[in-house]
Amino acid sequence: MRILERIDLLKVGVFLIGISALIISIILLHMYITQQQKYDIKDFYVNCLKEPKGFSITIDAYSTDLKNVRVINDNITLCEFIEIPKRSQEVCKVSGEGTYIISALIDNKEIKKVVYCRNYSYIPLD
Repeated sequence: MRILERIDLLKVGVFLIGISALIISIILLHMYITQQQKYDIKDFYVNCLKEPKGFSITIDAYSTDLKNVRVINDNITLCEFIEIPKRSQEVCKVSGEGTYIISALIDNKEIKKVVYCRNYSYIPLD
């Protein structure tokens, strides 16, 4: 009976709630990190930038090596790169506006992305 008199049930309850909150936060942090790793990975990114004479298409390889990269417009290959290593980029100069298809092999699987090169005119708000 002396042991029960010394134990304060309120302190034990607060301690157990603290332990359970710590366990739940560790589980949620683990789930967040694994979900971020799953959805953060991009194969490659394509962007079109306006230049004084035409456009430049930038191909950024993020997570994997890209092989047999081609920039295609109207079934004509404009640029071709044998390999773009991961964490690097290549630039393809194109002359005019249009829709360009970028095709690349990743792990022997063909991935295609589309980029639009357009002259945008800005309307002043004055």
